[in-house]
Amino acid sequence: MKKTIGRASALLLAVCMLFGTLSCAKEDEKTENTKGQINVEIPSEEGKGDGFESFCSIPESEEALRTLVNGSKNYESSYLAGRDTKEVACYLAEDRAILIREVSFGFGPDKVTAYVADIYLSDIRDLIGCVLFDEEGAISKGTPEDVMNRVEDALFIINTDFMRSRSWGLYVRGGKIYRNKPTAGIDICAIGKDGKMEILDGDTLDPEKLMEEGKVWHVLTFGPSLLNEDGTPRNSNEEFRINDNYSMHDKDETVSSVGFLAPNPRTAIGQAEDGHYILVSVDGRDKWYSRGMRFSELSHLMYEEGASVAYNLDGGGSVFMYYDGKPVNSNTGGRSPSDYFVILKKEN
Repeated sequence: MKKTIGRASALLLAVCMLFGTLSCAKEDEKTENTKGQINVEIPSEEGKGDGFESFCSIPESEEALRTLVNGSKNYESSYLAGRDTKEVACYLAEDRAILIREVSFGFGPDKVTAYVADIYLSDIRDLIGCVLFDEEGAISKGTPEDVMNRVEDALFIINTDFMRSRSWGLYVRGGKIYRNKPTAGIDICAIGKDGKMEILDGDTLDPEKLMEEGKVWHVLTFGPSLLNEDGTPRNSNEEFRINDNYSMHDKDETVSSVGFLAPNPRTAIGQAEDGHYILVSVDGRDKWYSRGMRFSELSHLMYEEGASVAYNLDGGGSVFMYYDGKPVNSNTGGRSPSDYFVILKKEN
């Protein structure tokens, strides 16, 4: 029988995470196992001295939440022609709040549909990094349904950076290292115990020093960074840090419909202010519903949705957003990522 994973019983029910660097070569020999075990750490309430901070006040009502979200947007002059929004879901608890909206722009075969989740958390530990493992302890693959089957009360699920699929990057969830591989030439996204999100330079990153400082909670490796250092959007491919690490990379976005620079399904994470995160799923490869986004469009979307820092995560067939047990976006790619962010339902 499944047991409810809750903050009150976290010390007893938290599953030990795999610690240390994993061999990518060894993992690549593994076959896909969508029935792998999910390893989740839900830290205890203890210890402001451990670097955790309560950094966000949660609205007292759904109406106050909607007002707060609307006030955080930069809609004055939209780069995205014909923008339309409608509410999909709203959730409010004592220490977390979620408002999901469908955002669309463009017309006819050029239409784009995205789902924007404004998430308010009073503690970064409530943004849980789930990683799937097979029975032999190697990072595996799985669907959001696999997550829900093993994590009761999973309210919100979104894919992250698909650490199993690549041989480069630093991957940290809940303060634990899952993989430590080269990061040269790419942007790295770190979220600290204080809840602050920042972009790090992979060329100068020292993973050991970063972890020794004990301030990092999650580290994501995919990219690129989507906004300039001053929080303004970017307008052309040349402004993004993109190199041959990325699959199907081509400098001419018209070469392939699934080339990295072409319009594609996307996943992104951003932060507006302390405790306020913006998680986005963009559907694509489906004309008249959603062709997908170029990086310049995703950059402007994140800026207009209020993000001051934003980062691209794994896209294409990996794009999944689930809420309350059901898919929010329409994923047609059929991939099964190895890792997700999860927010639990909280009983008031």
